[in-house]
Amino acid sequence: MRIGTFRGEAWFDEEKKVFVSDTTKRAYDALVSMDLDEKGVLWKGTRQGLFAEDLQGNDRKIVDGVVNFVKDYKNQYIIYGIKDKLHLLDLQAFHRDSTVNVRTFGYYDGFDAIECGQNGVSIDRDGYVWVIGGDKVIRFLPEQIMKTPLLQPAAPYLAAIYNAGKNSEWSLVKENSPLVFKNSDNYLRLDLLQASPTAPDQLVFRYKLNGYNKEWTTSHDRSLIFQNLPAGKFRLEVQSSVDNEQQWSESVFSPPITIRFPFLLSLPGLVLQLLGIPGIAGLPSGTRFELHIPA
Repeated sequence: MRIGTFRGEAWFDEEKKVFVSDTTKRAYDALVSMDLDEKGVLWKGTRQGLFAEDLQGNDRKIVDGVVNFVKDYKNQYIIYGIKDKLHLLDLQAFHRDSTVNVRTFGYYDGFDAIECGQNGVSIDRDGYVWVIGGDKVIRFLPEQIMKTPLLQPAAPYLAAIYNAGKNSEWSLVKENSPLVFKNSDNYLRLDLLQASPTAPDQLVFRYKLNGYNKEWTTSHDRSLIFQNLPAGKFRLEVQSSVDNEQQWSESVFSPPITIRFPFLLSLPGLVLQLLGIPGIAGLPSGTRFELHIPA
């Protein structure tokens, strides 16, 4: 037997008939809720997230957040609640190949409780799950709600592109203009246009500037700003989501963007340095010369 409290964990010594404190160093400071599945994995809801402890006692962190309850449902799903969201983790996929596949239900999916109650979940003899919320009790069958289609996110629209220098005002780049900017004008702002009539407060974007960074950045902001970009070639890639980031729209790309090298590092500048400067040192005073470099 395992018990968990806000002050730590303990296990029951059957021979001595006493509880023994668990001295294992954990990645969390308190247990809120826990349940054991039929494979022997102990699922633990904590103030630092949801954890799965294997048969060897090793913890795997599944998700961040204060988990108010966790429940194994017929070895099909691990049901857990965080704030005002209900989550169902595919338990069979987890045991098959350690895949973490979670479906989230919130206000727009029918789970409209103000907040999940602490240890506020139970399963009746008919298989219904009862969840206590801050303002109501919600009853459902997991098999049924999992058939609810996911909200389909529409791809965002790149509405406008602005360019600026370090201390200058934003300048709108005219449509169909080449996106080639001087090295000193290396500040960019890209404005997105997108509406979600079904779940407006869940609309979120993720983006990356290919050629500059490889990782996705998530944002609710419709203006994406990149400051002091280095010389090079870039292209914005952006997607949108309206279902708690469970699925994303197709990617939308900006036209190719070029930030020029400083003049002395450009081809004409290098030619000038290689051909012009050595000759200048050997010229008589007052000598004039011209160097013509093709554009």
